[in-house]
Amino acid sequence: MEQIVKHSERNSNIEMLRLLLMLFICYWHFVIYGLGFHDLGKANYDYNTAVTTFWCSLFVPAVNCFVFISGWYGMRFKIKKFTTLAIFGFLCFIVCEIIKYAAGKPVGGVIFHLFPISCYNWWFFTAYMQLFLIAPFIEYGIEKIGTKNFRFIIIALTVINILNLTSQTHNHTLTLYGVLYIYMLARYMRTVDFKMWRPGIVFLMSFMALWGLTYFTSLIPGEGKRISIKLLEFYNNPFTIIMAVSLFYIIKSIKPYCNKTINKWLKPILTIYLIEEGTNGIFYEVEGCLFRENVFVGILSISVIAIVIIVLGHPLLKISSAISGKMPGLNK
Repeated sequence: MEQIVKHSERNSNIEMLRLLLMLFICYWHFVIYGLGFHDLGKANYDYNTAVTTFWCSLFVPAVNCFVFISGWYGMRFKIKKFTTLAIFGFLCFIVCEIIKYAAGKPVGGVIFHLFPISCYNWWFFTAYMQLFLIAPFIEYGIEKIGTKNFRFIIIALTVINILNLTSQTHNHTLTLYGVLYIYMLARYMRTVDFKMWRPGIVFLMSFMALWGLTYFTSLIPGEGKRISIKLLEFYNNPFTIIMAVSLFYIIKSIKPYCNKTINKWLKPILTIYLIEEGTNGIFYEVEGCLFRENVFVGILSISVIAIVIIVLGHPLLKISSAISGKMPGLNK
């Protein structure tokens, strides 16, 4: 039953946005790896670059927006929750290994997943868990430093974040720093109750700017096309950040409501990322083959696989919570 959301309840609009963002990530990875757009400038690309850069520009803000949501609502640290997520990551690894074995792919690498927060096989999960650990200190610091100092810190971080775009050797956004910046930006905007002017127009303008940049750079001869990929893969691109923030504000402006069924069903949403990424591109290969045979079937398969993974995530999350609850001192 639908009802107006209370402060202690999750807004189902935001939960549906999180699902949309996770699907965006799936579609983004499908285009980049399944269709081979990542090798633009190094190998022949068989698809229209104008269409490809259009969709990639639309999908790429998903990671930033996902983190922004966490920053806006804050992360409440609990030992049991942290332990549950760590166990959940390991169980997802087991599932990934089974899938790889069934597909005839090399298995192994257990040491890299026994402690999923200690490595970058799942870079986002690693950064997210690290952020979860330091979130309480961020909240404490925000209360102590005052709005003026907080504003200066955000401006300084923004400058540093954008300057990192000059590096062509490493994507500094695929780290804790990149996630931390978006999280703190959201905390600041929530703290000062920032009002965005016409978020729909802001989103459209930043999207058109990003698409225009990525498309025209994709026309550069030879390996110069790689600039297009850099503009998309570097999440500290200002247009990508603005799109992520404005997309959140668009959904936030919709009258909130709570649907407990939707919220419960979408709880293990992170499973989509963990399983699809942890299988070393198996799903992207399958989706790519289906896409080449039939475009509609290929696109539909991405959403179907994501839904199946969510269903699988429920028992994995329950098992993780049960194991964590049995650990002494963690079930309080």
